[in-house]
Amino acid sequence: MEKNITIEQYLDLSENKIFFSGKKNYTNEILLVFLAAATIITSSRVSELALEFIKPMLITTSIILFITGIMLFIFKKKTYKYSSDNKSIKIKQFYFNIKERDKLVNLLTKSDLSEIANLEKSSQDALILKLAFTENKSLCLAQVLVYIPYEYVNATNVIKLTENQANTLLSKLV
Repeated sequence: MEKNITIEQYLDLSENKIFFSGKKNYTNEILLVFLAAATIITSSRVSELALEFIKPMLITTSIILFITGIMLFIFKKKTYKYSSDNKSIKIKQFYFNIKERDKLVNLLTKSDLSEIANLEKSSQDALILKLAFTENKSLCLAQVLVYIPYEYVNATNVIKLTENQANTLLSKLV
């Protein structure tokens, strides 16, 4: 079980380069930092005759904008795109009862995807069906993860589904 790679690793290590990481666009983060600087400059120009709460409010706003911009810059999520149609890849997780593990793995490996909707769902994070797919379902990758105390372990390899299988599976789960 430990040797199975995750969907993200599969997308990163793709031999035929059909996946690529989306360009990281930092315009929103830079805009927030510049807006924070502009707010500080504005607060320094506010005359002493203005209302007493305006200057502290502008300083507080600039601090919040600056921290938000820096945090968004640091914790930017990595995005993936499918190179054949340049569509972005969404990753979703669906939770199932841990008792359904064997059934879920068997249904996924045997491509009997219509039965997956009949499995018992769970609000706890014990068993996860992780899907990575494009909007038009031209690409769909699936993997089952199991929670073993203190970490998730990949229970299956990454399985590439056809467009029909992806449509069937996603129509039943979403």
